[in-house]
Amino acid sequence: MRSCRSTASAADTLATAILAGESRRLPLPDPLEPPYLSSDDPPSHRPRPRGNIMSWLQPTGYEESLLQRAAETEPDVVELAKLLSLVPLVEPLLLRNVRRHFLPSSETETESRLWFSNLVAVRSTRGFILHQGVARLVADKLLQEDKTRFNKLWRFTQDHTAHWKPLKRLERDLRYHTVKDEQDEVRKRLQDILRDISRERDEEKRLDMARWAKKSLPLVATQENALEESHLLAQYAATALSDTADWSTLSQPQSLPTWLKNQLPEPLATTKISLQLHFDDEAQTLVLNCLEPTLADATLDLQGPLPARLHIQPAGQAGNWEIFNIGTHIPLPELTSHIFITTIDGRQFELDVEKQLKSAISKQGQSSGKIYLAHVDADTAAAEKLAEWLATQNIQVEPLLERPGETPIESGESAHKVIRLWSESASQAWGSIKRNFSLSLAQGLLLRTGNTAFLTGMDKPQNLIDIPNLLQDLGNKKIASKLKDKLEQWLSGTDETEDENDTPTISETRYSEEIQSLLDEIDDISTPPKRRLEIGDLLAKLGDPRPGIGLGDDNLPDIDWVEIPGGEFLYGEEKERRTSDLFYISRYPVTNAQYQTFIEAGGYESDRWWENLRRQEPEKPQWDHPNRPRTEINWYEALAFSRWLAAMRNLPIRLATEAEWEKAARGNDGRKHPWGEEYITGYANVNESSVGGKPLEQTTTVGLYPQGASPYGVMDMAGNVWEWCLNKADRPDQVGADASGDTRVLRGGSWIYDPLYARTDNRYGSFPDVRLNHWGFRLLLPAPISGR
Repeated sequence: MRSCRSTASAADTLATAILAGESRRLPLPDPLEPPYLSSDDPPSHRPRPRGNIMSWLQPTGYEESLLQRAAETEPDVVELAKLLSLVPLVEPLLLRNVRRHFLPSSETETESRLWFSNLVAVRSTRGFILHQGVARLVADKLLQEDKTRFNKLWRFTQDHTAHWKPLKRLERDLRYHTVKDEQDEVRKRLQDILRDISRERDEEKRLDMARWAKKSLPLVATQENALEESHLLAQYAATALSDTADWSTLSQPQSLPTWLKNQLPEPLATTKISLQLHFDDEAQTLVLNCLEPTLADATLDLQGPLPARLHIQPAGQAGNWEIFNIGTHIPLPELTSHIFITTIDGRQFELDVEKQLKSAISKQGQSSGKIYLAHVDADTAAAEKLAEWLATQNIQVEPLLERPGETPIESGESAHKVIRLWSESASQAWGSIKRNFSLSLAQGLLLRTGNTAFLTGMDKPQNLIDIPNLLQDLGNKKIASKLKDKLEQWLSGTDETEDENDTPTISETRYSEEIQSLLDEIDDISTPPKRRLEIGDLLAKLGDPRPGIGLGDDNLPDIDWVEIPGGEFLYGEEKERRTSDLFYISRYPVTNAQYQTFIEAGGYESDRWWENLRRQEPEKPQWDHPNRPRTEINWYEALAFSRWLAAMRNLPIRLATEAEWEKAARGNDGRKHPWGEEYITGYANVNESSVGGKPLEQTTTVGLYPQGASPYGVMDMAGNVWEWCLNKADRPDQVGADASGDTRVLRGGSWIYDPLYARTDNRYGSFPDVRLNHWGFRLLLPAPISGR
């Protein structure tokens, strides 16, 4: 892979105007159009349609139906919502003043009815936020109905929000000018923020402006209609925050100009990845794979943690922004000679397809024949999983079922090679046959799982690789890397093993020195949140060995159950005395790796898990590290997963009621936080801006804050992700499954909320079909449902 020179120069023209303080309309920057593409040739591949980046410009059907229902049942509430649609946060005093001034004959009760209506997306003691799409719909309607009233409302709103901070007022102004379609005014304000970034010396303030851009750009831009200032601001913000959310696709694949590049903060982490191509014979298409940097020659340095967003453009075709993580494979729409890759900060690289494919074939050493992965019937699933993983590493094998009693296939000099999966099942199957196949079975390469014994009369194979926990170890990046290296050495005939007693064992102590050092840092109370985030991602790469986070030997979620003793406890803000029976709760929220097994097992296809539930297609989490909590999960999905795992484990696994959740979080003494009465900074992944901390603005690996554990040792009961509970919000006694759409309870707060929401007695309600990037769930193993 070689670097390409930047072709974008329009940003420099834009900079001249911005830095000079001008506010004028400028020509749009040219799209990425390197010299090897002809502008006369229409692209043969159009970008795939994306979901809505935001709902302010494109209200969702759900938001439209919310508004329609409210207009039919509570028209006075909708009328009040219209008058508050231009502000990003409706404060209590503003709510009161707007109602009194513009709806003087209305009842005071209308305020509380709006506050707790379905039109509100988020509410707190400081105010509430309307659903973005609802706000846009009612703002448009108000402008159409009465422009004079609309303008009076705008002046009133300005007067009563003059105390707001500049960035908050700027978001308010963007709403107004967007509704009125005043693009020049929008452009002017975006240029103001770009100018402020270029001049600001304080890194934290520049980060605040990047966060503001992440929040506010969706109000004024889509990929189709964005101003050049929007593209530039999106690119700066996405690079500064290492963000891969949909809004960051507003950025164009162009070089970030020096005057903005110099203002980027130090990256949260730097990452190396390798990109490698292989040709999928079955699909007849090229596939671009993202691998560990030791596994391929084409290496990229990324200024930020994984996952990362890259713009992939095959020569002669249109490009797309794609999200990459280790193990990602992206099918390309058509054959091409070169692939042009642009990072989010605008660095451009070129991948030579022909050279890459030749390199891959050479490394495999298989141009003269097939590679068979021989296995017995009991190991079919394991062999298929292994073959799928090897394909992502550009080693193509064909699973081959061997039936004991028939002559086993042997490795040939040129026709084919044989890798034999040697497990307890294989040893028992072949050992039950009276005929002696020992010598034939030792041919080729033996891939031995566990400490499986060889057959009587079977010499130790010349080519042997030991991998004790095959499917589990494939998720350990370090072990998987060693396995791939050993297989490539054998395929190419360059295996360096000399001593016959020197068996290459592809295993490592689960708590190796490197991993133990990271775990010790987690236990150190002085380790700052930013470092904890880095440690969690490092553990994801190395293979997180902690129980309860990944999968067991049976390839099912490994749940670390914590015993919660029965007895009396204090419940709720009023500290009501209640009793509970003994139960067990999972030490951590369900992780990405664990939930993925449900998807891969056909969980969304089987009606068995969805009885009386609403089913949707699964949504990919924004942060898909295997040891982070699974997010973008609604209540129905959490319940379906618990039903599936209960059946797989033959245990009565379910979600916790909120009473059970609270008992596990606060113990029996009614404490406000899992660790005690007072909030302590650095004890949970929450937004600590209000108490002087720096928010991480994302989920973290589970269990990174042991100092914040509950009295029973349950982790992450404060912050990281809100957790779905079993019962309804307004009827806590109702725990049964239904598709009524009645609100369900979430507990615990999250990374996006301040510490107030992470109190053990705080409860939050939401419609059960809502998915967000800070909502997850954990599991409970009961005695009968208790704590009511």
